[in-house]
Amino acid sequence: EAIFMAKQKETEQMKKEQMERAKAEAELEALKNQIDPHFIYNALNSLSYLIDSSPKDAKLFVESLAGVYRYILGNKDKTLVLLEDEILFLKKYISLLDIRFVNALSVNFNPGTRLSNSYLIPPNSIFIAVENAVKHNELSSNAPLRVDIEMRNNSIYVSNIINPKTSAQFSSKVGLKNLDERFKLIVGEGITTIVEEGKFILGLPMLKMQN
Repeated sequence: EAIFMAKQKETEQMKKEQMERAKAEAELEALKNQIDPHFIYNALNSLSYLIDSSPKDAKLFVESLAGVYRYILGNKDKTLVLLEDEILFLKKYISLLDIRFVNALSVNFNPGTRLSNSYLIPPNSIFIAVENAVKHNELSSNAPLRVDIEMRNNSIYVSNIINPKTSAQFSSKVGLKNLDERFKLIVGEGITTIVEEGKFILGLPMLKMQN
């Protein structure tokens, strides 16, 4: 009877673990599916502006957008990617922003990112951090928005001077909340947000690859 009870308890524990794993996978899939609408909404806003102001740039934007979206779709089913690949993708995304915000945006990669082939990070995460800065701050050629990206202590930090937009803009409130929940599920640690001396700093924890 004792052996039977022990086996029954073990079976129940296994079922519980399987249910928790299935729940986590379902939650993660739901969070992944929330990325696309958020990205598409902002991209279409930019495209709409360019069609009216510069049809030539609008065509270039569409061509670049296809490459960016190809990366998003290609990594949709992955939980982690090389930091190196994420940075290469981010640079393509920044090229889109440069078309939209001529001389109004400066994104700087500090030297620490040279170790980018030694770390893993959830896909599309750094670009969401940059997108968040662009979405909530004023950009102009007279006062460009500067975004700094650097690696410290196994984390990527994306920072910018806070210069809130004066005009109200639609917010789905999905971006950073989605990011935090994804990191908790995948990395086991949530993102960090710090506001100090007029600067917003977003920290994204990474997983170091074993040698």
